[in-house]
Amino acid sequence: SMPAFLAGDREQIKVISEIDDKVDTLYTEIVAYLGKISRKPLTSSQARDITNLLSAANDLESIGDIIETDTLDLAEQCFANDVRISDATQTVLSGLHATISGSVERALHSVARNDAEAAQDVIAMKGAVQTQVELAEQHQAQRLVADAPNRIAAYSVETEVIEKLKRIYYFAKRMAKTVEVDAAVPVQQAA
Repeated sequence: SMPAFLAGDREQIKVISEIDDKVDTLYTEIVAYLGKISRKPLTSSQARDITNLLSAANDLESIGDIIETDTLDLAEQCFANDVRISDATQTVLSGLHATISGSVERALHSVARNDAEAAQDVIAMKGAVQTQVELAEQHQAQRLVADAPNRIAAYSVETEVIEKLKRIYYFAKRMAKTVEVDAAVPVQQAA
């Protein structure tokens, strides 16, 4: 959604909103399926796997909500207030977005493959994410005094985008932590 948001592409933003409806349907089906499985006799390892998968599904749903609800609302604010994100700010936000997107992809990989190394990579990104956020916030402080139309409205939207990206990383890290914790526990074999 970030490239569509930064470009102010209304049509692409509508498409993203429609995709979220499909994601919500998939989330419901996944949770129902995991619920059905959890009613069967499970080993402690299998039960833990179900819990971790439910947690990952919930984290993905939360990320989807941030994208669909929060980010698309911010896009509408831009349209309504004729706010245009500067090229320099687009570059800063795009870099942060790329890092956060990478963390989500890596977290998904760690859950799908129960890959503790991938999970650790996501968790280890915290410092790099914090550094990029701080740089983005410094950029915002400098841009606040710029002589540009709707500067206060743009500042407000841009800082909200940074906050939403931080929240997305939080959920990616949560997904990864379920794998890291799980990988440290010896797997029990079914009797």
